[in-house]
Amino acid sequence: MRKRNKGLYRPSYLKINDSDFEAAIANGKRMLSSCRLCPRQCSVDRIGGHKGFCGCSSNASVSSWLLHKGEEPVLIGRNGAGTVFFGGCTLSCVFCQNWQISSKKTSGAFSSEKSAEELGRIFLDLQDHGAANIDLVTPTMHIPSIIEALFWAKRNGLSLPVAYNTNSYMSREAFGLISPFVDIWLADLKYYSEANALKYSSAARYNAIAFESIRDMYEKRPLLVTDNEGRALKGCIVRILLLPDGSDEAEKSLLKLAEHGILPSVSIMGQFSPLYRAGEFPELLTKTSAERIDYLASLADSLGFENVWFQYDDASEIFSPDFSKDNPFGQANPPL
Repeated sequence: MRKRNKGLYRPSYLKINDSDFEAAIANGKRMLSSCRLCPRQCSVDRIGGHKGFCGCSSNASVSSWLLHKGEEPVLIGRNGAGTVFFGGCTLSCVFCQNWQISSKKTSGAFSSEKSAEELGRIFLDLQDHGAANIDLVTPTMHIPSIIEALFWAKRNGLSLPVAYNTNSYMSREAFGLISPFVDIWLADLKYYSEANALKYSSAARYNAIAFESIRDMYEKRPLLVTDNEGRALKGCIVRILLLPDGSDEAEKSLLKLAEHGILPSVSIMGQFSPLYRAGEFPELLTKTSAERIDYLASLADSLGFENVWFQYDDASEIFSPDFSKDNPFGQANPPL
């Protein structure tokens, strides 16, 4: 791994003055009144109680928060990433590992709404328990609440870097709103084929939109910077999920990124499990070979990506949470 150590790093949100924070909060609330945070552009009035594709209200929907050791090595540190799982999603993946909290039909049973102050207290509690960062999982629907929570938490002592853990299906306006507050981009590039994105995630133009988002993320944070203990402070990591028999898509995605000079750290994710509705699609019930994963990791390294991580399918159980439990990954949530 090519580390670039820095002594003292100040997270982005600590550099933002109060007036700019307040302006971003006000802008976020305006966006919620006619929601356009994702490419679906539902334009519903979430402040007025209406819900669009994601099923989310104007408050943050939080399902779980914990010290999570299932992320990439640079995000874990000694104790784990300070992971916050949000309810709802801008996609509708038939194989979603987090389907309990992402599905519009079931999310309400596994999530609860939090005020900005309550969410800020979660951030601080994770910091108090030794989290390496604040790792926001599927956050796009909740950007306005997140910014307001960061404002509260900043004034009450939060000092951890913020990781934006996203499926990359977000609008240009959403990216512009949240980008000043993000230190680490952790972005999925799920599909190369637009047909597969539509078939498996009901996401029109996924590759084009996600690629544009990742390009901008990389421009913001091109180099992965770590502290002297190897914990990420800022940078860009792109995750490429290997669907069964979809290895060619992963190869094309790597080649497309490299062709455009986008060479962040990459994570080749071979731990696919046929969860949720994947059983309805026979082609998703096969496995990707370890040899293919090795090939893709070697290809990424040869293309010059900054760092390359990979997982085999024998790690799939680690990535299969159960949000009906207080400890979805077998780890206890820190008390609030």
